[in-house]
Amino acid sequence: MDLFSSLEIRECDYKDEHYSAREDGAVMRHRRVGKPKRRLDNVWTRGTPGAGGYLCIAGERVNRIVATAFHGLPPDEQYVADHIDTNCQNNRPDNLRWVTKQDNLLENEITRKKIELVCGSIEAFKENPSLLYGKEKKTNSWMRSVTQEEAKNSLENWTLWARTALPNPNYKECEHQIGEWIYDKPIAKSSRTPSFSFTGHVRNKTEIPIKEAYESNIMDTEEWLAKTFGNKENKIDVPSNGDWDTIEGSDSLEYTETDYISDSLTPLAKQKNWRTPSEFPCCPQQFSGNPLEVYMNGLEEGKLFCTSKYGDSHVLQFGMTQDSCLWVMCRVHIGPNTHAFTKITFEDGFFCHENVGAFDIGDEPEKLFKSILSGEIEI
Repeated sequence: MDLFSSLEIRECDYKDEHYSAREDGAVMRHRRVGKPKRRLDNVWTRGTPGAGGYLCIAGERVNRIVATAFHGLPPDEQYVADHIDTNCQNNRPDNLRWVTKQDNLLENEITRKKIELVCGSIEAFKENPSLLYGKEKKTNSWMRSVTQEEAKNSLENWTLWARTALPNPNYKECEHQIGEWIYDKPIAKSSRTPSFSFTGHVRNKTEIPIKEAYESNIMDTEEWLAKTFGNKENKIDVPSNGDWDTIEGSDSLEYTETDYISDSLTPLAKQKNWRTPSEFPCCPQQFSGNPLEVYMNGLEEGKLFCTSKYGDSHVLQFGMTQDSCLWVMCRVHIGPNTHAFTKITFEDGFFCHENVGAFDIGDEPEKLFKSILSGEIEI
């Protein structure tokens, strides 16, 4: 049985060629009557990447061919076939629409947010479009053809990001964090969520999906696998192709908290359950009196708190709890998550920075953080 037999196919003429276009974004160029067959004639293809990551067939952009077949001719040649989810390789018809070049920049919610992050505001871009020049180069490594479900997940994840992301001076570094997670189901509440309700890396005994645990910042990957499965014989092989469905056995496991402490890139600062080596610019190097109070007195909203090869985080709120622990809430850009909590203690002459979790805006992180500082919630 042909796997594609159930997909809708439409035909169109585009630039003196006749094409068939399929609802999964593939196209087929028909052989010209009375002409020799060319290499790409009568062959279904999604195209090959060209300039800017756009898929092309014989130099023509596939997105314009699919849009013509499913949405008709554009009002004029100045219109562009906008990729709603900004994935230039997702040429499914429901991801394409004819828009003017200005609408492509300003009416697409996701593209608009990217411009705001790069230029500071839409008004600043309108006054001086050159602010975008040289900075709008796309990070294409995450782009690829997608299934219908992946297309839906990607659009939901991007839309969530567009509605929650705040201006970030290191936007380009954050953009490089885009990866396969963009095609996963948007993070939602699950059975592992504690009674006070938040999404993040839960620091207690709980059932968590293997993929999520592996990708989280619980600890170094090899260390995590070794402690989780006990020995090499019981340890799973991390799939190199990213296909976690191929793993035999249970798709979840019981994870019992095991603290993992490592050196940071800053003297006197340790990392607890924090996989990526990081710097903590605010960490005191000389002090007298209460170490945590000295640390807290050096914090202020907007100040750089942590930096690593994946990006920076900046202070939003901070405070001391009754058990004399310093807590810091930061603005981050980790997939759909926008806030991160760090718990700081002073142990054996070192400031220990514990990764408590990353949260999205739907988790009401400000309310949760206030409850932690007041003692209503203990973590």
